[in-house]
Amino acid sequence: MGGDAEKFKKIKLAYEVLSDPKRRTEYDKTGNYQPPTDIQNEARQKLAEIFYLKLQEFNPNEQDIVELIKQDVDYSIVRLNDQLIDCDVLIKKLETIKSKIFIKDINNENLFFSFIDTHVSLKQNDKKYLLSRLDISHEMLRILNDYNYGFIKITNSNH
Repeated sequence: MGGDAEKFKKIKLAYEVLSDPKRRTEYDKTGNYQPPTDIQNEARQKLAEIFYLKLQEFNPNEQDIVELIKQDVDYSIVRLNDQLIDCDVLIKKLETIKSKIFIKDINNENLFFSFIDTHVSLKQNDKKYLLSRLDISHEMLRILNDYNYGFIKITNSNH
C-alpha cells in the first residue's frame, strides 16, 4: 500500500525461493532463482500452438484434428532424433581429430584443441536442448493419447 511495486515483487520472489527447499538449493548452487521449466506446461503450450495453426487449414467434416496434430508431433520427434544423431556424429568426429592432431613444438598452444573443445561443448549443449524438446514432444503425444475426434460409441456390456 503506497510502496514500490517492483521492490515488493522482488521481496515476494525472494521469499518464494527461500521458502522452497528445492529452489533455495538450486539458487545456492547456481544463482538461478527461476522455477524449473515444467515439461507438461510446455507440452500443453506447444499443443495449443499447433492446434491453432491446424485450424487455419482444417476441414472438420473430413479430417481428424487429433491425428493431424499427432502426425506433426511424430514428424518432430523423427527430426529431433536425426539432429541428435548428427550431434553425436560430429562430436565423435571432433574427438577423433583431437586424438590425432599434434603440434610439432610442444611449447606452443595447440589452437585446434581449444577450437575442438569449444565446438564439442556447443554440440553437447545442443544435445541437451534437443533432448528437452524430445521430452516435451513425448509428453505431447501422451496428452494427445487421451483424445479422440468424432463421435465415440459408448457400449454397455449389460445389453
